[in-house]
Amino acid sequence: MTEIIPNNAEPVLNKLMKLFGYPPLLRNERLEDFKEVFQELYAALGPDDFLMDVHVYHFAIETWRMYRLMRYEAAILNKHESNQRAAWAEDGRKETIAQGMKEIREKFPRVSDAHPQYLSAVAELKTNANAEYRDNLNSASTDLDYIEAFEHSTARLERIETRISRAFKQRENILRQIALSRLVLSKKLRKMSDRIIEGAVLEAATASNAQLISQAGFDGQAK
Repeated sequence: MTEIIPNNAEPVLNKLMKLFGYPPLLRNERLEDFKEVFQELYAALGPDDFLMDVHVYHFAIETWRMYRLMRYEAAILNKHESNQRAAWAEDGRKETIAQGMKEIREKFPRVSDAHPQYLSAVAELKTNANAEYRDNLNSASTDLDYIEAFEHSTARLERIETRISRAFKQRENILRQIALSRLVLSKKLRKMSDRIIEGAVLEAATASNAQLISQAGFDGQAK
């Protein structure tokens, strides 16, 4: 993160939030984190006046929104992959138990379901099946797992991509507005500078003429 942050960034943000309201944060998002983003952008963009302060505020909001949507993409894929993995692990557990019960019944064909040996074998089977379930559930994800998750989530992801693109374009528009504001400001400063210089030159010329006239009068009196 940038080490040098303008001291006036936080007061500026507090003023903007008071005037325009708090940024549209969700319950799982912290204002302190948004403040840090604003401060970094403020340091990078270096606004020159209130109008540019407003632009930076909206730029920070769009930046926040864009990366929130990117988080949503990952959340959707992770959720679907997790659900698929849980379903696959559960199917494996059921299959293991079904096959194991068949083998147990073949091993104890003449005992009742309440027989101690039968109950012990069933308990061991379920313990092994549950361990296998946990192993499958916690196994490492592969690219193919996420490709499948992507295929099942395409419609939702496309909607999010559209919103990300919209936020990105809005950020670009704000940057253009900041550049335009700087251009207008620089023109005003140049005009002001020209007027100051012209005034200084005129004042110097007037003073010089007055001095020459004064010297000429003094010389005439001396003669």
